[in-house]
Amino acid sequence: MYKINFEYADETYEYTCQSEEDVLSAARKNFIPLPTGCRRGGCGMCKVKVVEGKFEHDPLYSKDALTDEEVKEKYALACKVYPSSNIKMVINSSKKEEKKVTPKTNMTNALKDSKWNGGIYERPVLTQKIAARMLDSACQKAKELGILINVAIVDDGANLKSFTRMDESPLLSGTIAQNKAYTAASFGVPTHDWYPMIKDEPSLLHGIVHTDRLVVFGGGIPIKLNGFIIGGIGVSGGTADQDINCASAGLKVFESIIKEERS
Repeated sequence: MYKINFEYADETYEYTCQSEEDVLSAARKNFIPLPTGCRRGGCGMCKVKVVEGKFEHDPLYSKDALTDEEVKEKYALACKVYPSSNIKMVINSSKKEEKKVTPKTNMTNALKDSKWNGGIYERPVLTQKIAARMLDSACQKAKELGILINVAIVDDGANLKSFTRMDESPLLSGTIAQNKAYTAASFGVPTHDWYPMIKDEPSLLHGIVHTDRLVVFGGGIPIKLNGFIIGGIGVSGGTADQDINCASAGLKVFESIIKEERS
């Protein structure tokens, strides 16, 4: 088992890895850009040292900014050893017995961690199971408010992931709900933030509102995880404030699932 401490700009990030492959994955996942103007391998900011264990680097690939003494001590440069990673880190290995952890819920794999994999960046993914629970929560809030709504959830590409229409809810609200979710996922801001942003800019106020599928009133909220926009939820059928409340109820379920997964 490997314990990894990533150190950068006085911040330390701790991870536990089961294998050398996981170490590489963690290094790539926690990509931090090199300082502006730094030539790859030239600044030494991303120095790596194996303190303990068998995970070693070939110093021939990592000389550049390192001193001869550092090379002897098995230091390396992350930007050379891990081309996708530019970080300073220390890797510690321990021989602790691996323990199997029983998932607390059946949604442990519902969200993928973001990581580099063969040069392709993998983002967190919103699953249909979580989306369905979000829809249910939004509809439950609508019942409490005494309104009938349509709820739409889109993925990180703003493609429709899940949708529901309460019985007897306004037909046109189905399209509006989908457009709210689309707008939220496309720009990463709630739809109710749009009007305050454009109301004092005539060219935007009278121009951008004609953009296809853009909604500038409440009811659409982006879904975010680990700094990524992974989708959006849109609600239509009530007043703007009521739609916001219902969408927020759906988002609250998402946040509680994430909290449960990480506990």
